[in-house]
Amino acid sequence: IFKSTYDKIMSCCEKKQSFSFTNSIDGIKHTVMPYSVSVGKEELFNYLLCYAYDEKGSIKTYTCRLSRITNIIESNIKVPYSDDVKKQLELIERYGSAYTFNEREETCVLLNKAGISSFRQIYFGRPKVEKKEETDEGNYRYYFNCSQYQLYLYFRRFNAGEALVEYPQELQDKIRIFHEKSLDTYKSGNLSND
Repeated sequence: IFKSTYDKIMSCCEKKQSFSFTNSIDGIKHTVMPYSVSVGKEELFNYLLCYAYDEKGSIKTYTCRLSRITNIIESNIKVPYSDDVKKQLELIERYGSAYTFNEREETCVLLNKAGISSFRQIYFGRPKVEKKEETDEGNYRYYFNCSQYQLYLYFRRFNAGEALVEYPQELQDKIRIFHEKSLDTYKSGNLSND
């Protein structure tokens, strides 16, 4: 379905040519240096792995689903390629093309037996486990080095009491706030418009 988009992107990858495109979801235009096209972990979607300057002038890596890329126009903007960028993009390919990440912070999630069962059953978006260890209470600590956004989307689907993000605190807070807002909605019986 997206062969013409794929062909244009692959041509730019081979030429190391930057291009601009419009994101069909929000209509925002982006100018990027392509790295490769990668199949997502669940093999449902293809993703453009790329990099560009952010608003502070630093190089940042990005991913975008091919089905959301429209209006490709080659650009003359050059973004220098570095080994750090390559390593970051290789990690994205390894851990999940759908989830870009520019942080390299270990995450620890505590799971009980029900949580381990959910981890085995919830396949879509499941992060790669780096290591796990049993606690004295019979629970397990699972360690991850992937995108915090991926972990946020994944673990917020677990049933109450099955999983607890031990660190980083920022991710724990984000999941807690998500569930607090859900609880407020059910308590009030009103949907929020923000």
